[in-house]
Amino acid sequence: MARPAKTILFDLDGTIYLSGVLYPGVVELVQKLNASGIPYGFLTNNSTIGPGAYLRKLRKLGLDVHQHNVLTSAEATCLMLKDLGLSQQAAEAADADTPMGALALALYAKFVEEEDGKGKDFSAMLPRFEKRSRGA
Repeated sequence: MARPAKTILFDLDGTIYLSGVLYPGVVELVQKLNASGIPYGFLTNNSTIGPGAYLRKLRKLGLDVHQHNVLTSAEATCLMLKDLGLSQQAAEAADADTPMGALALALYAKFVEEEDGKGKDFSAMLPRFEKRSRGA
């Protein structure tokens, strides 16, 4: 006998929608999940769009979802670094020779110097990346 699902996870692009159009039945599926109380989430490996932008996109498509239902690869990376205890060390050791490394290092330096971020987890910087996200 199959055990009931504890959590259901979906990929976004190509599974829930394609080219900005929901697949048939997705709205009804989310409605049923909301009514059932089964936890669910939407995952993406696209790190160019922040979680807030994905939330707005899904709502614009007609889905009744909340921020806790969306997890991006950037958030997953921050959580993994936090779990490993490497988040601050990773930020301090960023390779500034690459454009992304230089940006990450500059953002982290600002976080430490201007916002009293020394010793705080690097994932606290997620709102800065969210503000820089491209529109969904």
